[in-house]
Amino acid sequence: MKELLERNKLLLLKSLVWSFVFGMFSHAYMYFNNSMTHDSLSEFASSHPWKMQIGRIFVPFYQTYFRGPMILPFLIGILTLLYIGIAVFLIVKLFSVKSGLLIALISGVMTANVTMVATTATFIGDLDCNILAMLFSVIAVFCWKKFKFGYILGAIPLTFTFGLYQSYVSVTITLIIFILLFELFDGKGFKEEFLSGLKGVAMIVLAGALYFISLKLILAANGLEVASGSYNSIDTALSLSAADVLKNMWDATKTAIKATLLPYSLFSSGFNNIIHVLLAIISAVSVLMTFLSKKIKLAEKFLIAFLIIILPLGMNVCHVLTNNMSHELMYYALNLFYVFVLLITFKNAEIFKIGKILKVVSVILVAVIIFGNIRLANLTYMAKEQQADAVLSYFTSVTTKMDEVEGYKTGETKVCFFGTDHISLPWGFDKVEGIFGMSGGFLQNQDFYMYYYRYFQYYLMRSEWIVSQDDVKDMQLVNQMPSYPEEGCMQFVDDILVVKL
Repeated sequence: MKELLERNKLLLLKSLVWSFVFGMFSHAYMYFNNSMTHDSLSEFASSHPWKMQIGRIFVPFYQTYFRGPMILPFLIGILTLLYIGIAVFLIVKLFSVKSGLLIALISGVMTANVTMVATTATFIGDLDCNILAMLFSVIAVFCWKKFKFGYILGAIPLTFTFGLYQSYVSVTITLIIFILLFELFDGKGFKEEFLSGLKGVAMIVLAGALYFISLKLILAANGLEVASGSYNSIDTALSLSAADVLKNMWDATKTAIKATLLPYSLFSSGFNNIIHVLLAIISAVSVLMTFLSKKIKLAEKFLIAFLIIILPLGMNVCHVLTNNMSHELMYYALNLFYVFVLLITFKNAEIFKIGKILKVVSVILVAVIIFGNIRLANLTYMAKEQQADAVLSYFTSVTTKMDEVEGYKTGETKVCFFGTDHISLPWGFDKVEGIFGMSGGFLQNQDFYMYYYRYFQYYLMRSEWIVSQDDVKDMQLVNQMPSYPEEGCMQFVDDILVVKL
């Protein structure tokens, strides 16, 4: 082990340093501030039973014994960047990367991307758990590739991926496809790669079986059942018909291609389109150059074509399992497209004259994308903080008016909120409103009364008895009430103080 670390310490150091450099430039704003909103509020001091019920069975253990149950932005940030740095190192080893520039760019891609921005901005309580799931996915691929019975060994870390955040299994699938493609490009035979691919499938199936057993045991031990009907519950996948799966596979492929070639960006749509179309062309030309330069047999050609065709589906496989639903938090594997372009252009630069030109162009384009994502991250976090300050001012005024209502007593009177606290973002900030988690109300615009409870508890330090809208019976009266700050926006309906925002 000592010899292994000594031999790889420089690669590990580069991977960690670049991950922290890009990570801090991108996300330090959020790591040093406290601007948690809706989902983060509900999990401010943990929501372990709910996490287990929707299938994230290892999150409570991790949060309790490693990070702690409270959301601590700076600690979460440091752990996240550490996990990314280790994952970058393993990917560098998997693809025998030696170039310091390539290591830096891979670190930038894996650190400064829209998935990281969306998760950090609104779901920071999940950030380190999700990225740890990504790291376990990469570890699984490393085991599959480097050890004789690695597909069996790799099922263990992949089980933890399933139990932390299932979407990151797509990272495993994507990396396996990349490795198979590059080995076929290097002249390995159909039989060897086909069997290797089957072992990868076996690893995923075995991990799924281990996860299912773990899910049953952990839920039973805690007296819980799988949450049913929730959009992010694990039971959605179990209710799909064969027709649903086939339709969702096609939709997942289209969604992956669109999200890869037209990702969220601060750049103009035209400029953003040009960059990604160019990268797609560079990727296609690089593959074709490799394809034509070597005497690849027909069977291997068919396998290469098959792997390329299924790649978008593999990158977005959870779109199938969630019954045709995916968003930025689930798109981490799509960012590996940039890694593929970089890997193949760096490889071809050593063989073809035109390969050197493609390498330079791909480096410039990916660097521009990373820079754009750093800008996107900082603008998003600034918007989030400004919104948080505005909401604090808003609810300070709301509570002042609540205190003036005759018969109301803090912590003793039942309170129910209707309407929405939504604050529209002004010009400039509106450019990030389309990112998942940025639109809608700060405390959500639905009856998530626990969000209000957490907000009053942790931001206003007031103990309020907040109840669900279902507890209010006279909805006709509620519908007739004016909205805050109009007179009559706070009225008693039976024994509940209704506050209409």
